[in-house]
Amino acid sequence: MNPLTKEAYQMRKVCAVLLIMLVAVAGCGIKNGNGTKDGEGKKVIKVGFIAPLTGDRRVQGEAARRGFELAIQQYKGDFKIVPVIADDRNNDMTSKVARKLIEQDKIVALVSPLANPALNNDKVILLTGTQRDLEPDALTKLTYGVTNLLLNAINNANSDNPVKIKNALNQEAKILESN
Repeated sequence: MNPLTKEAYQMRKVCAVLLIMLVAVAGCGIKNGNGTKDGEGKKVIKVGFIAPLTGDRRVQGEAARRGFELAIQQYKGDFKIVPVIADDRNNDMTSKVARKLIEQDKIVALVSPLANPALNNDKVILLTGTQRDLEPDALTKLTYGVTNLLLNAINNANSDNPVKIKNALNQEAKILESN
């Protein structure tokens, strides 16, 4: 498999998972009351994205950004999702950038490799595609986040099947909403 084909396959997989996550985020994000309506009467929510878009990891960051933007373009739900994209420069700026997106840009969800329990206080849903700990329960320490929803749904479903993952996400989202 040549690198372009491998990247295209990975991008399709990332897009499918992101679409599932964005549907879950859209439903949970409205609870925060940060949404407004657009000209078509659709609820508008802001979803932040942080990745290394410059520096030595920019190739991975740009690939993730393209997948994020494609997922939003392909989303055909009841909400209009406005992306707010930021560069963490592949250093320790991720927390500062996340804080800016939360406080100034008023995002309701964040797509980032960052897994920070400090986001719990802001009731911002965190979507992450990384799991740095081999223990599946490590991410469940986040009390308000889709990291535990998505990653545990994928791990527990033991499957790449989007239908199984979506069902697990819906089940976890109900638990999240009740908290």
